[in-house]
This record gives sequence, structure tokens and C-alpha cells, in this order.
Amino acid sequence: MPLWGLLFGAVHWLISGMMLGMMPVMHPLVRAGSLENPGPFVLSMGATTAMGFLMLHLIFGVLVGAFYEAFI
Repeated sequence: MPLWGLLFGAVHWLISGMMLGMMPVMHPLVRAGSLENPGPFVLSMGATTAMGFLMLHLIFGVLVGAFYEAFI
């Protein structure tokens, strides 16, 4: 199950990363300039942040898959 969780985390990263590209249209603080626009896949905040964004999604997916297998 951890491999399915890894796939789940990757798909969630892909969808949420694309959605972050829509932040200037959807979030009022980004439109007003009070909040920095993260850009698609958080790429405008630097490579380290973008890699952390990916890694956190993958780690979360592996943990969800492992716990799902343990409890179900």
C-alpha cells in the first residue's frame, strides 16, 4: 500500500501544483499584493521550496498508504 500512497501523493502534488497557478485569480490577498504569488508548483518561491512541496506530498502519500494498510 505505500506504493499506492506514493502514487496518491504524486497525483495530489500534480493537481495542487497546477491549482497554485490560479492563486492570483482566486485569492483576494494575492490580487491585492498583500500575499506573494507562489506560482505553479511554488516555482516562484525558489527551487528548494518547490522540491520541499513535492517531497512533502510524496511523504504524506507514503504515510497514508502505510497507515491505511495498518488499520484496514
